Amino acid sequence: MKNKILSVFIFVLFASCKNPFFMDILPDKNKKPGTLIPDLDTYIVTFNKNHNDTEGFTEADPRFKTVEYPADTIDELPQPPSRDGYTFTEWKTKDGEKFTEDTLVTASLTVYAQWKTQDGHIPDDHVPTDGMKNTSAFTKQYDYVWFDLNLAEGFDINNYDKFTVRANFYDTNNQPIPTNADVGGSNYGWGLGQIQFAKGSGTEDPDTSPNLLGIKYYNLDKDGSEVNTDANNGTVNKEITFTEKPTRILVQNSKAMVGYIEITEITFHPKVQFNPAEDVTLSVANMGGAHASNYFWNFYPLTFPAGFNFAHFDSFTVKAKFYSDTGKTTEIASNTGLGQIRFASGTGNAQMGDGDSAWIGAVFYNLNEDGRTFETPNPNEGTIRATDLARLTQIPTRLGVCNSKTEVKYIEITSITFHVPVTSAVISPTTAAFDKYTSNSNYKDIPVSINYNGNAANSLSSIRNGATTLELSNYTVSGSTVTLKKEYLATLGLGDHILTFVFSKGDSKTITITVTDSLPTGDIFPVTATFDKKPSEQADITVNVTYYSFTLTAIENEGEDYTLIQGTDFSGNFGDATITLKKEYLATLPLGHTTLTFVFNQGEKGITINVVDNTTLSVISPTSALFVKDSPQSVVVTMTPNDGAFTGIQNGTTPLTTPTHYTRSGVGDNTVTFENSYLEGLTPGTYTFTFYFGAGGDRQLIVTVMASMPDPSRSTKVDFEDATFGAGTIGYTYGDNSPTTRERSGDPDTAGHSGQKSLHIVTTGYNQAAIVPVNLTAELKHYKAFYFRIYVTSGDLGSTPNNLMVYASNTNLNTGNAAGNNSSYFGRYGFGNDGVSQNQTANHFSKLLVGSVSVDFTATGAWQYYKFDFDVSSKTDIMDLSGPIYIAIGVNNQSALNYYLDDLIFEYEDGFTPSASITPPTASFVQGTASDINVTITPHGNTLLNIKNGAATLISGTDYIINSTTSITINASYLNDLPVGTHTLTFDFDAETDPTLTITVNDGSVKTSYDFSTDPGTSAYRASDGTLSYIAGAPGGNSPPSNGVLNYVATSSGSRAIYFKFILPAGQTLSNFTGLRIQIAGINTQYKGARIIAANGGSYVELSGQINNDNFVQSQNTWYTREIPFTTGSPGSYGGTVEVGFRLTDNDSGTYQIKKVELY
Repeated sequence: MKNKILSVFIFVLFASCKNPFFMDILPDKNKKPGTLIPDLDTYIVTFNKNHNDTEGFTEADPRFKTVEYPADTIDELPQPPSRDGYTFTEWKTKDGEKFTEDTLVTASLTVYAQWKTQDGHIPDDHVPTDGMKNTSAFTKQYDYVWFDLNLAEGFDINNYDKFTVRANFYDTNNQPIPTNADVGGSNYGWGLGQIQFAKGSGTEDPDTSPNLLGIKYYNLDKDGSEVNTDANNGTVNKEITFTEKPTRILVQNSKAMVGYIEITEITFHPKVQFNPAEDVTLSVANMGGAHASNYFWNFYPLTFPAGFNFAHFDSFTVKAKFYSDTGKTTEIASNTGLGQIRFASGTGNAQMGDGDSAWIGAVFYNLNEDGRTFETPNPNEGTIRATDLARLTQIPTRLGVCNSKTEVKYIEITSITFHVPVTSAVISPTTAAFDKYTSNSNYKDIPVSINYNGNAANSLSSIRNGATTLELSNYTVSGSTVTLKKEYLATLGLGDHILTFVFSKGDSKTITITVTDSLPTGDIFPVTATFDKKPSEQADITVNVTYYSFTLTAIENEGEDYTLIQGTDFSGNFGDATITLKKEYLATLPLGHTTLTFVFNQGEKGITINVVDNTTLSVISPTSALFVKDSPQSVVVTMTPNDGAFTGIQNGTTPLTTPTHYTRSGVGDNTVTFENSYLEGLTPGTYTFTFYFGAGGDRQLIVTVMASMPDPSRSTKVDFEDATFGAGTIGYTYGDNSPTTRERSGDPDTAGHSGQKSLHIVTTGYNQAAIVPVNLTAELKHYKAFYFRIYVTSGDLGSTPNNLMVYASNTNLNTGNAAGNNSSYFGRYGFGNDGVSQNQTANHFSKLLVGSVSVDFTATGAWQYYKFDFDVSSKTDIMDLSGPIYIAIGVNNQSALNYYLDDLIFEYEDGFTPSASITPPTASFVQGTASDINVTITPHGNTLLNIKNGAATLISGTDYIINSTTSITINASYLNDLPVGTHTLTFDFDAETDPTLTITVNDGSVKTSYDFSTDPGTSAYRASDGTLSYIAGAPGGNSPPSNGVLNYVATSSGSRAIYFKFILPAGQTLSNFTGLRIQIAGINTQYKGARIIAANGGSYVELSGQINNDNFVQSQNTWYTREIPFTTGSPGSYGGTVEVGFRLTDNDSGTYQIKKVELY
C-alpha cells in the first residue's frame, strides 16, 4: 500500500508539470470560459474516515480516487469505511456539501465520512486532550494558556449544540486541589477556571484577541452553566454560542490559588435528530382532576420526546372523559362543549387569567368552532382534533384543562397524540355518469382507481353517500380498484350524488355521480321550484306536462310513501297540459327538499320543491310571571304576532276565553291582561299558558301562583322603607355612566302600595345597576328564590336582551377589584358582560351571578311581580356569604331605562331554619342616666327562653321587659347596676345559634359618638377653615325631623377639615376602631369624597380611609350615612382624648349639615 501511494504522488508530480508552450482555452461547461489550463489535468479525491478512533474501524477502499481530464467526476464511490457502534451515512465536503459519483471535480479535494449511531443519532465527538496542561504555573488570577484542538478536518460545528469540558485543578505547587469544601477559609472546589473557544493559532493576549468565538464559559452556576464538582474535577456543560469551527481553546484560572489546570475531556454533543415517521403519543398518566367551579383550570405537566418540533406535525388530538362528581362514579352521557384545553409554559396549578404571559397560544374548544372539528368516538369521550398548530410558538411544559359547564366536576385526559402529515390518497375519476335506462351505454358499473401515493399504511375505510355508509354488497374492491355496482347506482334518485371515500389516513376524497334516466317517457317543466310557508307568500305551483305518446298515471311523494289526491292535493286532469300543485298541500311538506314524482305508464319524471319558511316568529313578553293572591298585581303580556295572527290561549289543555279569563287592549289588541279573579281561583303552583298564533310558532308563558309572598320568618327582605336605609351606599353603580336618579322615592302607583318607598333607577346605558346592601340572616346557599316588584316608567330596549340580573358580593361592587383595576369592579363595560374584561384575570363575573329573569319593559304604568329560583351551592365565591352583603341589581341592556324596584326578597330553601337575630348587636350605656336599651328580635320561628349575662340569668319584668315576640327592653335600672366595662348579653333561644348584645358601660368619661339632634356639643368640634356652628332645623327636600344639626359653611381654599373630640376607653387607642361613621347632608352643594385624619395634640396623621367617585354626598338636601374605614396609616398610641375627623377632597364651597358622628 505504501508503494502504491508513492506511485500515485509521483504520477501527480508529473501530471502537474505544465508545458509553457502548449496552452489552450478549455471550452468545458464546468470551467469558466476563457480560463487558461494546461493540456492535461489530474485531480485527487481523498476519502477521510472523519474520526479519531484508534481501533474498531476500517478505511474507505480505496482511500483515493483520481479524476483525469477530460473526465470531470469519479467513476464510482469507494467501499465506505466502517466503525464499531456507528453506521456510515454519506460523504461530505469540508463545506458540508454532499459528495457523490455525480459531483463535478474541478480541483483536488478531501471529503469526509458522515456517521450516525446505530440508534440513528449523530455521535458525540471527543477531542484528544493529551498534553492539555500548562507547563509552568499561573502567576496571577485570570492567567491563561492556549491549547490547540485536534478536530477532524470535516468537523462541522453546526451539527452540535452543546459541549462538555472537564478539568483537574492544581495549586501553585502542582498539588491536586483535594476537595470542593472550604479549606482554611477558602472555597477550593468551584469557580476555579474558565474557558473560551477561538479560531486561528497563536498564544496572544485574550483581552485583545480578535479570534475569540462565542462567549466565555465559567464553571460556576452562572449564566445558566451547570457545575459538577465531584472531587477535583470541574465540568462546563453549555450551549454552543458560535457557528465557526474552533481550532483552539483558551483556559484561565479564576482564582489565584490555582496554579495549573489540566483539561481531561472536551466533547461536542450533536443536536438531537428528530424526524418521526409515525404519530407521537404523550404520556397522560395522572392527568385527571376535580374542577372546583365553572371555568376552573387544572394544569398537568407535559413530557415531549427529545428534539420534538411542531414542524414535524400538522395536527393533534386530545381525548377526555367527563364526570358529574369528583369521585368519578358518574360519567356524563352527552359531552358537547363540556371542556376546553390550552397549552402553557412554566409549572404549577395556580389559576391564570386570559392575559397571563404563561399561556402559549389561544384556547382550543372541543366544539366545532374556529374550524376545529368535534368528534365523539364513544358516548363519554370528547375529542379535539386541531390543525392550527401555528399558534403554538414554543414547546409547552403544561396542559391546562378547563370545564366549560358547571355540571362537569371532574375531567380525565385519556390521550394526547400529535399527528405527522399524511400524503392523502387520490381517486380517479372524480366525476362519472350513470343512466338508469338499461339500454343506455351508461347503465354499467363504475370503476374507481385509488393511488395511495406510496403510503402502505393507508387503506380504504368506507364509502359514504351523505350520512349513509354503503354496504359491502354495493361495491367490490380488487387491489387498488373499487367498482361501484350498477345495481346500487340504479337505486339512486335522479341528479348529482356525492360519494365520499374515507381512508384510514389523510383526507377523504369524493366522486360526483350524475344519475339520469333516458327511458322514453313524458316530460314536465319546471323540474325545480321553491315554496314559502309564510302565509302571505304561499302560492300554488303549476307544472307543464308534455305527454308524447305516454300516459300520466299518478303523482307520488315517494319520500312519504304517499300518492297525491286529485282535487285535494292538486287540480287538473291527467292528460291536461298543466297540473297545479295546491298550496294547501305544499304547506304540509317539511322544510327542505321534497321530490314529487310524475309517474307515466313508462318511466317517470320528478320535480324537486325547496320548502322554506320566511315567517317572522311571533313573540310574547314576558315569558314568566308571578301572581300573589293576597297582594295581586296584574299579569300583563305584550304580543308581537308578526306574520301570524293571535288565535287563543290555553292553560295546559284548557282553552281560555275573553273576558272571563283575560282581556285584550292596546294597539292591535296585542296587550293581554289576565283577570285577577281567574288567577286568584287557581291553586298555588306553576302554570304553563300557551299563546297560539296562525304562523310564526306558538309561545309559552310560565306563571307561578302563590297564596302570599314568602313568610317574613322564612325570608330576608329589602323594602326601602327605612329612612336611614343603605347607610349612603344605595345607588352605587358600575358601568361608565351613573344613573341620573337613584334615591328612594314615593311609590309612583297607588295600586296596593300607596305611600311606600321604592328604589328609582334611571340609566343611560352600559348595563347599569344599583348596588343595594342586604343583611342576610343566613348563608346565601340556604336561599332558593328571589322575588321583586318592578314598575316601568319608560324603556327603549330595541332588540337587545332585557334580563334583570342579580349579583352578590361581600364587598362594595363599585370599588376597585383584586386585579388592580381602578375602574368598576368588573371592568368598565358593565355588569351584563359575562366574562373577563379589562384587567379581570381572576374575577369572572359569572361567579357572582345569583340569577336572572326576563322582564317585560313594554308593560309600563303598572307594578309587576317577578320571581326566579336559584342555586348557588356550587359557586364557591358567594355561596357562604351572609350578614351584610351587597347585591348588584339591574337590567342587562345598554338603552336608557326608567324604572322602580321594591320588595326585594330572598326566600329560604325548604327545610332550613335560620338562627334568631337581634338589632342592634352593640350598644353603649352611661351610668346615672335613665336610657333603656331597646332590642328588636327577628325570631325566625325560634322561641326566646331567657337572657343571660355570663352565667347569670336576667329576671323578666325586672331586668328586662318583653314587649312582644319581636321587641325587648333592657331596663336602665339593671344597666345602672353594671360596672364600667363591656358586658355581653346572650339571648337564649330554643334552637340554632344564640345572638348576643355587647353593651359598653361607662361613667360618662368616655365619648365615642355625638348625636347633635339632642346634644349641641359646643366644645366637641372645630374646623380648619370656614364656619362651624350648632343650629336647630334640618335640610330641605327629603329632610329628617326638625331638630339640632351641626352647620358647616366651607370655603373654596385650603384643605377643609372638620375635627371631633373623642374620649377613648381606658387602655384603647384608635387601632381598636374600624372607622368613622357620619350622617351628613349637602344643603346647596355636593362633593365627591372625604379623607379620614386623626390628631393628638399638635400633630395629625392621615388614616387614608376615603370615599371617592361621586359617592359621598350625591344629591342636595338628602341625608346620607357614610362609613369611612381606617384603611391605612398608623394611629399608634392615639388614646385618651383624640380628635378624629374628615377632610373634603375637592374645592367646592357650600353648606353642609351633620347630624351624627361616631367611631365604629
